[in-house]
Amino acid sequence: LKAVGIQTVKMQNRLIYVLVFTIGILTAATATCMMFSRMQYMVFRLEKVVGLKNCSVEEIFCTNTSTQPRFDGMDEAARKQWVQSQSAYVAMAMSLVSGLVGLITIVPLGLLSDRYGRKVALIIAYTG
Repeated sequence: LKAVGIQTVKMQNRLIYVLVFTIGILTAATATCMMFSRMQYMVFRLEKVVGLKNCSVEEIFCTNTSTQPRFDGMDEAARKQWVQSQSAYVAMAMSLVSGLVGLITIVPLGLLSDRYGRKVALIIAYTG
């Protein structure tokens, strides 16, 4: 009877590990998709700002932006280059911030893991 109880606990622990791992993979995939769509939307908006795409009347953010002096004399290729450089800058800043957040949070999570075990640290990491 005692052996059956131990096997049940081991099975429950395995299920918990599988669940935590699955949640982690799904979280990473969701974050990646969100980052990609956010970058694509930013490029779309920047193309409207420089006049590569037409703006509708309701879009206040791009009213009279393509006629700003910084875009004078720029052909379509130069405007596309400007959009790419601005979006690369924002992508770099977003990566830097997310990396710094991970760097700052890893030390307290490591200390929690040392003191209370890896389960507690994993649950805290996955729940945010």
